[in-house]
Amino acid sequence: MDNRNGGNGSAENIFWENPPKGNYDVKLVYYKESQTTGIAESGTCSVVVFQQGKSPQTYQVEMNNVDETKNVVTINIQ
Repeated sequence: MDNRNGGNGSAENIFWENPPKGNYDVKLVYYKESQTTGIAESGTCSVVVFQQGKSPQTYQVEMNNVDETKNVVTINIQ
């Protein structure tokens, strides 16, 4: 799901049932200001990673500026 309007409560989801083995980088990109309000504000994003056989991992990431990219975590799939 790609939430292009942004704003509080926005959610995006990626689901992969059988990913190939390897390393996967989870990153956040502050794409642009809200299409609804036209305002670019800083805020905290929650990233929750679910992997089969593991407890969910939650990462809190502060995003401040449009075009900012932050690395959250690298996941290794065996």
